[in-house]
Amino acid sequence: MCNTAQRWQNLSLDVVPFTQFNGLAPETFLALERLCIYYLDENEPMIAFLSSPRLRTLILECHNEEPSDLRLFKMPWSQLTELQVNDASLGGCRAILLQCSNLVSARFITSHQWDFALEAAQTPVVVLPFLKTLAISFTGISVAAVGGIEAFFIPLALPMLQTLHLDFSPDTDDTWPTAVFSQFQSRSPNIENINLLYCEMHADGLFALLRHAPALTALDIQNSWNCVDRDVLNGLVYAGGDSIPLAPKLQALHLECIGEDFEEDIFEAAIRSRWWTDEQVLPGTSPKPVARLKKVSVKCLDETPGKFSEDLKARMNELAEQGLQLDLY
Repeated sequence: MCNTAQRWQNLSLDVVPFTQFNGLAPETFLALERLCIYYLDENEPMIAFLSSPRLRTLILECHNEEPSDLRLFKMPWSQLTELQVNDASLGGCRAILLQCSNLVSARFITSHQWDFALEAAQTPVVVLPFLKTLAISFTGISVAAVGGIEAFFIPLALPMLQTLHLDFSPDTDDTWPTAVFSQFQSRSPNIENINLLYCEMHADGLFALLRHAPALTALDIQNSWNCVDRDVLNGLVYAGGDSIPLAPKLQALHLECIGEDFEEDIFEAAIRSRWWTDEQVLPGTSPKPVARLKKVSVKCLDETPGKFSEDLKARMNELAEQGLQLDLY
């Protein structure tokens, strides 16, 4: 193995005692660019890959009954650009993320509760200046967990973040941390795409999210039953004048299984206020302070067939004929 390891660029390890690599010479993995490790289950520090100057992509699959202590896994975190960690603790994922100063893309699946006895407020804010994509699946995180989901966002400042995907899964028992997330958004003002699944968010949380989303172009919310009400829909209505619109750059809206408190007249007003044809723009006028919608999709508002009235569908079809991509179910 040692005769060829210096030429390896891609390495996958599966169900082996990984610490056996610790005795190898530091220059063994000089060419390594991508590393995948499956079934991480070690009790001793692993240092074999610290001297891998070209390593940029790391995938950890930690399929264990108990959370692996990721602090034992020593890696050149600061040089990674792509990171994926599956089936690890929430605290372990955050501890790793805060060390990855050059990361561009990060994806986490957390299947264990918070495991580090550290108060969230004790962690200073850390700037990750290049991170553009962050995807987290919170699986089975309880409100009783130390810090919980809220603690994950408290220290993060992601000025270049564009895409945020948060999947809370059906069995996650946690409330949406409105204040903490708003502060996180203020430190991450360039988020363009937000996707939320199974989020226990109420309308005030969604209103705050939209209020702190100046760059948001696409919003996708699915299976989040309490997040849309009259106030949220009214907030999306662009009324002109000096009013400050919510999500002024919003162009794509997808809502699926988001509850029953959905008023057709306000919904129609919100869509119409953010739609116009090229012919409706008067020559010489200033651009509107809101972007023109391109795509609107609303599905499965509740279990009642035909939630949208036929009258509304007929009226909204006018916008579809003008060019708006529109799906109402």
